Amino acid sequence: MTIRFTLKTAIRKDGKQALLLRVTHGRNHTKWVGTDLNIDAKHWDAKQERCKKSHPASEDLNRQIAKFKTKRETALAKFDAGTMTLERIPKFLKGLADYKSLDEYVMDKVGEDAQDVTFNDYVTKLKVFKSHLGITGVLEFKELDNALFRKFIKVCSKRKLARDSVLSYLRAITGICSRAFEDNVIFEEVKVPKLMKKGIKNPSRIRKPIRTVPSREFLKNVTKIKTIQQWQSMALWLLQFGLRGLYNADLVKMTEEEVDKPNIIKWLKNETYIYHLRSKSEHHNSHTHMRIHLDKNSTLPLLSAVKRCILYTTVKFHPEIIASSKDSLKLFNYNPTENSKFHKNIWDTKQRRLKVFGMRFKDARKTFTTEAKAQLINEDTRKILVGRMNDPVFNQAYDNNEDKRISDAVQNAHKQVLESYNYSNCVDALLFKLDDLKVPKWIKNNLKYHRGFVAVAFAEQKKGWFSTVRKKNINKELDAVGWQDYKWEEVTRTPYEDYFRECWCQTPKEKKKLLEELEEYKPQIDKYYKEKIELYKAREKREAPMRKMLKELEIENSI
Repeated sequence: MTIRFTLKTAIRKDGKQALLLRVTHGRNHTKWVGTDLNIDAKHWDAKQERCKKSHPASEDLNRQIAKFKTKRETALAKFDAGTMTLERIPKFLKGLADYKSLDEYVMDKVGEDAQDVTFNDYVTKLKVFKSHLGITGVLEFKELDNALFRKFIKVCSKRKLARDSVLSYLRAITGICSRAFEDNVIFEEVKVPKLMKKGIKNPSRIRKPIRTVPSREFLKNVTKIKTIQQWQSMALWLLQFGLRGLYNADLVKMTEEEVDKPNIIKWLKNETYIYHLRSKSEHHNSHTHMRIHLDKNSTLPLLSAVKRCILYTTVKFHPEIIASSKDSLKLFNYNPTENSKFHKNIWDTKQRRLKVFGMRFKDARKTFTTEAKAQLINEDTRKILVGRMNDPVFNQAYDNNEDKRISDAVQNAHKQVLESYNYSNCVDALLFKLDDLKVPKWIKNNLKYHRGFVAVAFAEQKKGWFSTVRKKNINKELDAVGWQDYKWEEVTRTPYEDYFRECWCQTPKEKKKLLEELEEYKPQIDKYYKEKIELYKAREKREAPMRKMLKELEIENSI
């Protein structure tokens, strides 16, 4: 294939001729591509393919011709490599695209290839970008230039938009264009000049204070809970706080697979941890996993109650997103990255339940970091606590945050924050409030411990669904335990029955493995059983003072 410059035979009235590119491939394929340049043939050097110095405005014309030469070399290289078809070469040389507008490209091409969350982000930010510029129709690629970006920045400055917001919109537009360039939809990269971005300033306005929720305010809000849906939103907020400021998508993605080498001994010693990769960090090269402690006396009972609550409130409307009962940490069965719109709708509904208390889910993370700072925990440790990088270079190349001394310092800081916030009291308050709501007994935290439950520790760890007393076979071994031994009168012949049946019905192989583990750790389980009875009695003792305090807060709210 050859691509050569040639002058059109027809002569214009001003005596000039149109400069064309002739694309030839074999005998049967010849295409002519216009350059929109007109040349005086007397001053044209056909061998060098450039205007002579004697041609008027020769420097400007040669500069444009040089751009076509660059495109020509690129087209030939791509054609030889098999990444550009013969039919696309004329469009490439002309600078045309199959998709003329960003709107068409995003809806058709990006929607097919990009992750759901990226696609929705592009759609939203493209609409905002156009609205600030007053563009009601589509935005074409050829309209994007420095003048348009300058106009956008000027409009945003007048409307006092934050610098980070303006940059996020520009990143979205250039991100769309980068994809289009890689797809050979456009043939020149679109970039915002660095000096232009540096010139974007934050508006001179008083910064709004960061919203946090002190523990006393949280307890006051617990007394205002009227419905199981409100209770669920409050419990999810407290879970996010207790799990070091995780976001909504992180709770959805949490699963038992993240548990660090689980075994009964770790469970009995309250040393169960998960290695969790934050949803916002999973696509970054510098991502690090958070090692988060799951306290068996506060976080896990609350998580178990939330899981039951989600089953109760969701099964009739979205049974497909109910997580398996065999995964005690998994709350939902969907991927928030691939189903971002559905994820947003689900959590927007839960957010509205919090709004009546003046709370937002994102406040949990802010509250956690503020509480950590109030405890004089250093900045590096605070960043590790919430899964953020400190110094990017040190984080990737030098710092070993898995060092036992650093890891212990982080876990101690986590414990210190929870204690300073009275986290266990907040969990107790929620669980006592759950007991007062008009919901089925199996949702409530009415755990009953009996000597017949040889596997109480294991069952709590792997199942987490003790809400009844064994009706028979109390003194038999665990292999006699089955669905019939754990029937709930409120579960039988309801939408919840299959869920619990899956939890308790075990195959012979599963039963054998369970019995072997229980036999190996029987002394520790017996010891734990005695401790658990004492803890349960202690909880009963805490109930009266806690209810008295909640009553006082309720009276305080009414004043």
